[in-house]
Amino acid sequence: MTATTQHASTRYEHPHEAGPERDGGTVAESFGHTVTVADGFDGVNRIMGKLRSHRYRVTDFHAYPVSEPSTWAAEYTVAGTTDDARLLRGKLERIPSVIEVHSR
Repeated sequence: MTATTQHASTRYEHPHEAGPERDGGTVAESFGHTVTVADGFDGVNRIMGKLRSHRYRVTDFHAYPVSEPSTWAAEYTVAGTTDDARLLRGKLERIPSVIEVHSR
């Protein structure tokens, strides 16, 4: 189902609500990353903030502490194209608290 607004003869589809063919990217029903972050739960919140600020369609999200109390992992699945996956990975790698990003 897509979000649309009708205005006279103009039709608007939000880019993340439109079909995967919207930007010519290679279709991937969904993609995911496992992101290891420093700064504990604050680092996890930065990951969630990045996902929300770019309006990704998150279908699954889990966060849990790993080896040290201040090191956490966030795993998520997002609906989108392979181009979306590559762009998001680049954005995540620029967050200072991110230690590493693995594709799932």
